Amino acid sequence: MSQELNPSVEIKVLDARLNEWGLPGYQSDMAAAIDLHACVDAPVSIAPGTAAQLVPAGIAVHMGNPYMAATIVPRSGLGHKKGLVLGNSIGVIDADYQGQIMVSVWNRNAPGTEPIVIQPGERIAQMMFVPVLRPVFTTVEEFSESSERAPAVSARPACTTPRPPPERWLASGYQPCCANSRATPPAASAGIRVSCGPRSWAGIPASRQSRRASASASVRRRIAA
Repeated sequence: MSQELNPSVEIKVLDARLNEWGLPGYQSDMAAAIDLHACVDAPVSIAPGTAAQLVPAGIAVHMGNPYMAATIVPRSGLGHKKGLVLGNSIGVIDADYQGQIMVSVWNRNAPGTEPIVIQPGERIAQMMFVPVLRPVFTTVEEFSESSERAPAVSARPACTTPRPPPERWLASGYQPCCANSRATPPAASAGIRVSCGPRSWAGIPASRQSRRASASASVRRRIAA
């Protein structure tokens, strides 16, 4: 499979006003995407927290290439300064889609703030063309190569230390793992914030280990008092 760096894409202009606002094209030699204009007949007001609205872009494209697709992404300035983002986070246009490009816009600002008003012809999003990998799937009983990586369930390992009865936790210095313990640690019941579970000292400077050990001892003395 080989992919052209500048494949041909057919674009149909559905709104004649784009001849005035700007036909699809890259704004610079290094631009990654083309701008999409709001082809609406009147200003569109979008209140914060309301449902996303579809705004027509006035164009349709035909890629006809199974190894490419188009994505609709927000304009960074509108999202950061005004709070106008896409209602579906990112839009994907398949290579065989030939309908009008529609942009889902959403006002992410807090309730009670001013609505965002989209003017006819305003640039509201970008369309970027990207390559697509189309793998051939093979159903197998076992993978051809095995990996020794364990599932990343948690950064904290499971408790392996034998657990004494709760009444002996203070005396033994045991700290229960929150995921496996059904009882409340004495420190927590006393209103003192502690870190449950086994500690890993790997990579921690000796001075910091000493401070942590001193802090743990201080907590136990406060509880015992």
